[in-house]
Amino acid sequence: MNFPRPLVSAFLFVVLPITAQQITAQETKRAEPQRDQQAVDILRQALVVAGGEQAVNAVSDYRATGRLISYQSKDQELQGTVTLTGRGVHQFRMDENLPAGVRSHSVSEGRTTKMGEDGVVVKPRAEGAAIPSSDAFLHIAPMFPGGLAFPHLQLAAALKSERFSISYTGVVEIEGRRLHDVRVQRALAGRFDVSGDMSKYRTTDFFIDVVTLQVVMTENLVPYDVVRRIRYSDYKGMSGVLVPFSIGEELGGQKIRTIQLDQIGFNTGLQDSNFEIR
Repeated sequence: MNFPRPLVSAFLFVVLPITAQQITAQETKRAEPQRDQQAVDILRQALVVAGGEQAVNAVSDYRATGRLISYQSKDQELQGTVTLTGRGVHQFRMDENLPAGVRSHSVSEGRTTKMGEDGVVVKPRAEGAAIPSSDAFLHIAPMFPGGLAFPHLQLAAALKSERFSISYTGVVEIEGRRLHDVRVQRALAGRFDVSGDMSKYRTTDFFIDVVTLQVVMTENLVPYDVVRRIRYSDYKGMSGVLVPFSIGEELGGQKIRTIQLDQIGFNTGLQDSNFEIR
């Protein structure tokens, strides 16, 4: 049985239902980010273990290559190679070399582009532009697309910007491991913040091992309240920082892809043109 198309494409191409009626004077308010000291301390400790805030912040871009398994359904999987590139936390590109061709996804400053194995390119839309099939749906870019292969970039970005609320949810046990659950939520840049539905799509939970302080998993919601998880493991020291060489994505409890990196390089001089798909 094939996965529903919205789930397969949700990795980088996310739409969020919102109607004009939801944005009313009664429901708008100024976002007031809150920063819990315990949560902030855990993120800082995780960065220390990863090489230190200074070393992480010194990474301006990365390029990684490795092996890929893309799960088309519960019974079908495709194997290939993959190249991941990121610049800061706002630019990211993934090129999957699969048997039928190259599948590419790119996010650059809030604009998403994708190309299928058939070579057809879906051009980017401006942030907040209505999708032609329905003017009740808006395009929303991921919070930290550039940090996919290097989650510590996400931690550093959340700590640096006062636009992010940081809170401590507590210790949870997942697959026999005790993990700190630190929640990061982005305040709207505009003049209003819609309560309820909007905020949950601007929230990411970071699960950090209580003992090793490694980032084990991130969790967030994509439209239709589907849980998206990115799992990290097989950490290795590269150029003074720890990098997860094993990355897995799940949507709604189903595996979407697993990536095993072979190598990663930092500060390679990537430019805006590297994130253009034509």
